Amino acid sequence: MSQGDRIDQENGLKPDETFVGKAKDFRSTKRKIKDFQKRRRMDAAEKFKKKAIEKYGEYINAIIGTGSVTRDEFSSESDLDITVFIDDTREDVDRRKKKEIEDYLKDVAEGCGKTKSGSHILHVQPPWTITEYWDMMRRGSPVAHSWTQDATAIYDDGFFGPIQRLYKMGKLPATRKSAEKRMSKVPKRLRRAERMKVLIVAKDIYHAMTNSMQAVLVYMGEEVPAPKQLGKMAREKLVSRDLLDEKYVKQYEEVYSIYKDVEHNNIDEMSGEDVDKYIEMAKKFVGEMQKLMKRIEISRKARKIQSNYESMIKTSVAALKALGKLPEDPKKLPNAFKENLIEEELIDPRYEKTMSKVLEMKKKLNDKDIENITEHQINVAKDFVKGFMRDIHELLKEKDLKPGDIKEDMKPQKTPGPDEITPQEKNTGGFRCEECDKEFDTKRGLSIHKGKAH
Repeated sequence: MSQGDRIDQENGLKPDETFVGKAKDFRSTKRKIKDFQKRRRMDAAEKFKKKAIEKYGEYINAIIGTGSVTRDEFSSESDLDITVFIDDTREDVDRRKKKEIEDYLKDVAEGCGKTKSGSHILHVQPPWTITEYWDMMRRGSPVAHSWTQDATAIYDDGFFGPIQRLYKMGKLPATRKSAEKRMSKVPKRLRRAERMKVLIVAKDIYHAMTNSMQAVLVYMGEEVPAPKQLGKMAREKLVSRDLLDEKYVKQYEEVYSIYKDVEHNNIDEMSGEDVDKYIEMAKKFVGEMQKLMKRIEISRKARKIQSNYESMIKTSVAALKALGKLPEDPKKLPNAFKENLIEEELIDPRYEKTMSKVLEMKKKLNDKDIENITEHQINVAKDFVKGFMRDIHELLKEKDLKPGDIKEDMKPQKTPGPDEITPQEKNTGGFRCEECDKEFDTKRGLSIHKGKAH
């Protein structure tokens, strides 16, 4: 018996009552609680799947779960994101049928359980058609690829599994995953070059420089260039835009020339000094490609954040102007948005959160602090902004505004900047709710009200 055990016994403590024992018990209990919370959400997903398949099984190809729960990064208040893929190759699947399915799935999810605070443990995204999904995967959509990477299949008729497998194998081009797969090979090749310091190093350095430059071009959305054409494409796509110094293209072409000479047996030896020189050159080359890839990522994020912001603000201005509720002071736009669109139940209340997110991202863009904003978050916001624009367009049409008038209203004289907008500080019409006798200007407002209140 150890001295520590003897002291514990003298103090009347059993082995599992010591500090170490209690710490182990605490970690074990915490893990059990988290496992129970995850199991509860997955059980709710199974309940959702059963009802969804019973009602619309002939239309559904797959149901997946995504988000913090599937990444095991969730808290007790986290919900499980659910996405349903429907078969739009069927002749009877049109916009109306898709909306019918979406409404039913939302109702089912709301009956599958809540957290302690009262929020639903399942959050159903608007359903995707399999054609939309394949097209987004083909174009390298970050949203589609992020979901594919993290997803857990709750139901799959054979549609989703092969796509997820191809993605994880890095077989889908023009995506960050594909680019990262190429970039991930680089350090290993460089380490081999430093260890071996023999003639074969020329090939490893060549592949390291080739893969890293190809990774940058692939991430920019270009087809993977052949090594022979890589220098030419780098000058066209990178050097001409002042993204890359010409010297790096010349370094690549020098190494490519050595590689071909080795391949054709024109070089049969190389000094250790030359090997060391090319290793150091390749390290700096790869480092520059990694920095360039990061700069391109930041630039893409910035453009998308700005686009989301402009679309959200301009559409809000157009809607409020059409309703005669556009405030003269731009700082009052969020309040007017909430009071005249959200609280009057003319649009889905989730767009209030969309507005908040868009303004928050724009502020971070102005502060040059967008590195921690993921492309997935930006593209989710973009999808909601598109939905908001579509709903506003339909709302204004219901109010007898012609499409031409709407387009004109989408061009306000001044779009308020984020520094002019401060955080947030009712009207009746001609459609009456039979349940509570409340009136609304539009059918849409009445529909949103019924779904929310009754």
